[in-house]
Amino acid sequence: MSVLYETIKNIDDDYLIGLSNKGTVKRAYKDLEGMSTEPVMSEEKITFDFEGVQCEIKMPLSESTCSCPQVGICRHIVTLILAAKRKLDEENAGQIQEKKKDEIQPENIRVNDIQSEGETADAGSERLNEKMDLGEMAMKEIAEFPIADIFKKLSAKILSSTLEKIRSNILPRITKSQIIIVEDDSDESIVKLMHPLSASGCSCHKQGFCPHKLKALLYVKVSEKMTELSEIEKFLSSEEEQTVDLEQIEATGKKIKNMLTDLFTAGLARLSPGMKDRFFELALTCHNSGMANAENFSRELGNLIEKYQSKSAEISNVQMMEKTVEVFLNKDMVGEFRSEYSSVRDLYLVGLGARSFRSSAGYAGESIYFIEKNTGEYYTYTNAKADFYEGKGKAGAGAVSPWNLGMSFKGLVGGSIRMYYGKVNKAHRLSSSVDTKAEMAGSLKADAEDLKKFVYRDFSDIWKDYFETDRLSDEEEYSKLVMIKPEDLRDIEFDKTTQRLKGFMVDSCGREISVSLQYKKEEAAAIRSLEKMAERLERKGTKPPVFLGMVYISDERVMFYPIETVDELSETYWEQPAAVNGQTEENKEAAKPEINEADIGQILAFLKECRTLLSDVFTSGLSVIPGYLSERLSEAKDNASKYGLLKLSELLNELYMLLEQGRHGMEEKEEVKERKVQVFCRIAEYVRLGIMMSGRELAGIRLNSGSFLKETD
Repeated sequence: MSVLYETIKNIDDDYLIGLSNKGTVKRAYKDLEGMSTEPVMSEEKITFDFEGVQCEIKMPLSESTCSCPQVGICRHIVTLILAAKRKLDEENAGQIQEKKKDEIQPENIRVNDIQSEGETADAGSERLNEKMDLGEMAMKEIAEFPIADIFKKLSAKILSSTLEKIRSNILPRITKSQIIIVEDDSDESIVKLMHPLSASGCSCHKQGFCPHKLKALLYVKVSEKMTELSEIEKFLSSEEEQTVDLEQIEATGKKIKNMLTDLFTAGLARLSPGMKDRFFELALTCHNSGMANAENFSRELGNLIEKYQSKSAEISNVQMMEKTVEVFLNKDMVGEFRSEYSSVRDLYLVGLGARSFRSSAGYAGESIYFIEKNTGEYYTYTNAKADFYEGKGKAGAGAVSPWNLGMSFKGLVGGSIRMYYGKVNKAHRLSSSVDTKAEMAGSLKADAEDLKKFVYRDFSDIWKDYFETDRLSDEEEYSKLVMIKPEDLRDIEFDKTTQRLKGFMVDSCGREISVSLQYKKEEAAAIRSLEKMAERLERKGTKPPVFLGMVYISDERVMFYPIETVDELSETYWEQPAAVNGQTEENKEAAKPEINEADIGQILAFLKECRTLLSDVFTSGLSVIPGYLSERLSEAKDNASKYGLLKLSELLNELYMLLEQGRHGMEEKEEVKERKVQVFCRIAEYVRLGIMMSGRELAGIRLNSGSFLKETD
């Protein structure tokens, strides 16, 4: 029996629906009832005239033709398939009856006989009636479809996105029968895989293997264990390696190290006027070499040098030193120009606030801050542009919201969004990908009661959740976001000398978190708002609202950077906190520090002296330092030993010896110059981390958290 006959004989309604649709198949059955014309059968094609149209079916069935004006598989073709199937079934039933009547002799058995040697007549009849499973045949074809062909035809971007969805268990719906239907809500595609695979269809109506069909094949291969994820990962890794010019990266990396070594050697005080331009040119070189992190670092250093040389109050010698050390010690200079985004199934996001920003790397724009209603996790969406070529234009002005929501960018604040198949990077930044589907689902005011549980009123809980855990270890913005409702605002005032708004937020137990906001054009409105709020609260005796902001540690205190007040949450009913008159004696005893504050203070004071000393050395340059700096280094190494900071003492001693060689006019080899820079950077990083850890301990003590980090060498 021919392939055409075999396929038609075993076809079912699911397969026909896959070829056309349910309505067409239903109509074809009605037409079949009133059909009097018999189809003309041959093993290569089947034809008939029906209702004045000429139809022809052949393999693959998807390439069958009809003279009617409808494109694709029309009702006439489906009717012809049903008529041919009916005729073949009738013939098959007749053959079975004949075989049961006739006794077949062994000498008459041939290879092509219906009954095999050793079979009874009943067994032969059963084999005649056995159905060829088109679904199994389709699965076999999918298993045999070369995975390499999928990799070659799909772009690396689509393949990477598909891999991320599989890892996140965000898979399309796969329905298996005689055809395999793959419904992917992320791109609203419906793919029908069938035997033969070349006859498979897609809702995009493209011929051949479109990206949707290729993705569907990949999804089925993975779900049926025909392909391992490691195969996809291996291919993507090899593709990435092929696109990276390792020689160029190595040459650019060497250029970066040489420029930084020159900067450390010459010293901040002797920087040439053209140094900032050299770093901007280096940023372009890094971009062309595919080194995203190095480009950002170079541009940031160029901007900082420009500010320093123009004597801007925004930048200090210490800041210049710590940024230069950070760049020198950074081991990942390649990075990525665009963040890798992972797929997430469903998010219910509530817009809490917005903030304008301008980064030191030369980007400006606005960020919207969201909270996920069910988990309490924070997310951001940023609309930014690079202004290092276009000047200081207003970024984000007149921007519209992403995800086709039909509103302004700032209109997202105060609204609630239900997001399907969203994409998020490791920093919880939301993508505006076309794959993301979102709809307005309510408002902040309507969801206020559900969000109250994520607002902090007891500041010791902030310490436990943010500083006792590793939540802040990645230093990403989302990890610092918090909503707090203080009981009082104290000493809120703007210092005209330092151009900084300062003050305290206080909880019901008297714990204080410092508020600090440096004046910038972008922060002017927030500063005015806080000043007016403090005056109003003092005058009327009302309670402060809920604030959205970021927590961090500075000057040995827990600090809060306010972004916006969340009025919708402030207006809900809040019960009076239990400990309105301060902590109980039991709580105070439980919060008693295990570490002596005075001891930590002494170590911290010494580390800050070391930082000042290193800043002076950095300003002077490592080529030759004045005698008084050499004496201070010698004294510092001795004091480090007294405080038990033995590693720091060892490093300071090595730097002292290296610098002394330069002071005495000894010829300096290139490797000695490089070693000086390496040792200096290791000391600077040690001191920075020591100050951070000691400051963290003191901040915990001052907040009465009762949990502290112990420093070890």
